[in-house]
Amino acid sequence: MAYIPSDTEWYLADLIIEIRVEKDPRCVVHINTVLVHANSPTDAYEKALTLGAEQASSTYLNPAGQRVNSRFIGLKDLAVIHEKLEHGAELFFVERTDFQPGDASSLAQTKEKLSVFLDAEPSVGVDYSSGQIAEDYKKIIE
Repeated sequence: MAYIPSDTEWYLADLIIEIRVEKDPRCVVHINTVLVHANSPTDAYEKALTLGAEQASSTYLNPAGQRVNSRFIGLKDLAVIHEKLEHGAELFFVERTDFQPGDASSLAQTKEKLSVFLDAEPSVGVDYSSGQIAEDYKKIIE
């Protein structure tokens, strides 16, 4: 088992969500990383499963009137946060051993390529947006 400090109270869970649109053979899969507050790895696991079930089990209509079903598939990962949540706290890490000296700089991105600065583009293809939200938005802008 991974090292879990005795005062651990935060975990990161990767929830796998499958989204299907009526009459569309494709599906969309989201891997949502969520914060879990728990007293133990087992408690974190159970709470992550509950979050997944609550967040993903839904059915609604998209703007074209097609039924959209989302369902929780399971957990991709559950990781402990070793540090207290504060500015600069390490949430998780990835270890790579396949680099030569100096190669790590190839991973660095310019500011414009960082996710937070990219233009948000809607998904292309499968329209799993909520018809009700689209309707409400239309009323606001009219």
